[in-house]
Amino acid sequence: MNRLDKIYKYLQEANRAVSGSELSERFNISRQIIVQEIALLRAKGYDIISTNRGYIISENPVSVRLCLAHENEDMIKELYAIVDNGGTIKNVIIDHPVYEEIVAPLNLSNRKEVDEFVAKMNRHQGLPLKHLGDGFTHYHEITAPSQKVIDNIVNDLSELGFLVEK
Repeated sequence: MNRLDKIYKYLQEANRAVSGSELSERFNISRQIIVQEIALLRAKGYDIISTNRGYIISENPVSVRLCLAHENEDMIKELYAIVDNGGTIKNVIIDHPVYEEIVAPLNLSNRKEVDEFVAKMNRHQGLPLKHLGDGFTHYHEITAPSQKVIDNIVNDLSELGFLVEK
């Protein structure tokens, strides 16, 4: 088995994002070579996603709706926890007493997009949509390349105390 196949197999067997540094150390090659090897794997047709935490192999895309609750100042922590694990925040959903379900698209998949969204909210002195509901709980539809990624997102949101059972 050549090194390219070994890197792919290692990524396949990981139950989390694998950093370039970890791959570099594991295979005793530079980070620059890892970047090149990942590019070669992608050129061979493998769907490998780069996240803040490392590389993830995209399997069958998975979607989940999670109920979350937190204070306004924790919004960025919540969004980062999702995108850093390789998830995409498709929308925000609130239960409204009159209109029932209100949905607004977000489509945030990396820190840059999260930062731009938060900056826009601050620029316009906007409040999160959750304030139209009970002011605390809201839902996000999250998509991810695999169930492993969803599990990691759920774990991180749970550790942060943001996940709510409904």
